[in-house]
Amino acid sequence: GPDPAPADYAGLPYLEAACLESLRISPVLNIVPRRIIAPCRVGAWQLEPGMAAAVSVTEVHGSEDIYPEPEQFKPERFLEKKPGPHEFLAFGGGVRKCLGANLAVYEMKIILGAALRTYRFRSLSQAVPARKLHGFVLLPGNRIPMVLEGKR
Repeated sequence: GPDPAPADYAGLPYLEAACLESLRISPVLNIVPRRIIAPCRVGAWQLEPGMAAAVSVTEVHGSEDIYPEPEQFKPERFLEKKPGPHEFLAFGGGVRKCLGANLAVYEMKIILGAALRTYRFRSLSQAVPARKLHGFVLLPGNRIPMVLEGKR
């Protein structure tokens, strides 16, 4: 049939769940930095206004309490339950969450949807993709060889 219009991807919840799960396992940012605005205590630490603090995205996304079997790629977890505001931090969280988050996921769905309509993907390796830290941005740390086979 004809190629779908971009709006057609809105009705594909599993595709969106796969995009979110991909961002959970391999977020772009390793930390979400913040500035303390009011005195507060976190565990044994007393934090004062003006101090810098950061939340580890990879620690939150890898939490067994939030995401059972966190090392497994399971898009279904995003179909079963919407994560709380501080459980999915690929775009930050709270009032400072990235304003472009919905657009970014929408673009991922369009690109991934078009690629999946056109190709079959087959990995030539069982290796787990590695990540390397560059500043506070996570980059691919190794290559995973794949074969793309045309569907048309």
